[in-house]
Amino acid sequence: MIFLPGWGFDAAILALAPNYGKLPLPWIIPVGPIDPYTVVQDLRIFLTQHQIPRVSLVGWSMGAYAALEFASRFPDLTDSLLLLATRDHWPAEEIHQMQETLTAQPAECLRGFYRRCFLGNREAYREFRERFEPRYLETMDPALLLKGLNYLATASVTLPVHTDKILVLHGRRDIIAPAEEMMRLAGVRQVVVDQAGHAAFLAPEFWQATTQSKKRTIQGRFSAAAKTYDQHATVQKTAARMLAQFIPTDCNALNILEIGCGTGHYTRQLAARWPDARLLALDFSPDMLAQARQQLTGSDQVSLVCADGEKFLADNDGSFDLITSNACLQWFDAPQAAFGHMARLLAPDGFMACTLFGPRSLEELSAALETIMGHRFPLVAEAFPDLEAIRGWLTRYFPALTCTETIVTREYTSCLELLTHLKRTGTTGSQPTPLFTRARLARLDQWFVENFGACRISYQIFLILARNG
Repeated sequence: MIFLPGWGFDAAILALAPNYGKLPLPWIIPVGPIDPYTVVQDLRIFLTQHQIPRVSLVGWSMGAYAALEFASRFPDLTDSLLLLATRDHWPAEEIHQMQETLTAQPAECLRGFYRRCFLGNREAYREFRERFEPRYLETMDPALLLKGLNYLATASVTLPVHTDKILVLHGRRDIIAPAEEMMRLAGVRQVVVDQAGHAAFLAPEFWQATTQSKKRTIQGRFSAAAKTYDQHATVQKTAARMLAQFIPTDCNALNILEIGCGTGHYTRQLAARWPDARLLALDFSPDMLAQARQQLTGSDQVSLVCADGEKFLADNDGSFDLITSNACLQWFDAPQAAFGHMARLLAPDGFMACTLFGPRSLEELSAALETIMGHRFPLVAEAFPDLEAIRGWLTRYFPALTCTETIVTREYTSCLELLTHLKRTGTTGSQPTPLFTRARLARLDQWFVENFGACRISYQIFLILARNG
């Protein structure tokens, strides 16, 4: 997910958003203010150099035009667009007045503009003045700012072919781009936030939209790995065996719900153990389900459904003797709520059994990256819930439960093999993977040899069993 900022700002302004840094969002933040005339081609070159196949673009104000232009020129590289606080066109009189004020009094022009941008967000404006305004007033290039105004004066809306993945979000209190003049695109969903001003990225609705994009990213990575998953998912298969053995023998399941069935490896074990049961297996990746259908050919006891597990649990009623999931629930946006829905859907004396990967998974790789790259690079596993949190959630819904932890270690011939394993199982989540040169890979390999004797990685696995009644 790439953020293209508005006129007079750089992408670092996103740090003012209340939830920034708290969600595992895959942000790429351009350095410095963007040049609207070159940013599209610069972005294309960046994606090619770093082998990034597709991106979601968040364009704010002037950046929204650049995002639309990129999506129109490179639709195959664009997954989705979120367009914030922009107009169909910018009136020539306003642009001319800004140009005159900027030329005569650049600092006063910017101060007044920033004040209007944060109207209605007093606390954010106070923080902006402390953290950003002094640097902006000192470093903003007037020539680049004039280029930006010229760009806005002539910018036109070019609608991409695919409009179903575009969202326009606007603040009703925006006085820079008034809501009645907001960008309106045929067939594109629009959201107007009553309490938001021009800095629409401060609104909770913005984070809801980016969270949806996060889930699409995770779905896309699992789909891309569908054909290679079984070959590389050795740890997930180990977790599946552990989970199958963890379910007690007195679980007489006639109606089973499996969440996140993937390619069907664990599904086959469930079908073999309970041959008379009806098994409903869900996965949100159509490509994973296609692989599962091949593996389960001829089995009429299994119904495979393409569905988001969280949404299915929240939207449906039923009575299942067993609800089970292997290595899936840690990807949920709200696992606590999901556990509550499972308790609601279980039959009396029904079982809930699952495995989740914990936040200590890949901790060696995290330490290696921090040493080699010179800064902390948070991996997606760090956002997974820990066992204490899971146990606390479960006690609210289940009268009887068992929670255990197991550390499974794997050795890889090199860091390249490890990274290939993560990519071909789709388990990199929604975050971008760090960019590795041959020299950096060699340094990572050396770090592992010096500290562990080999590229040894730990996976923290939680086994959860709960009973309803």
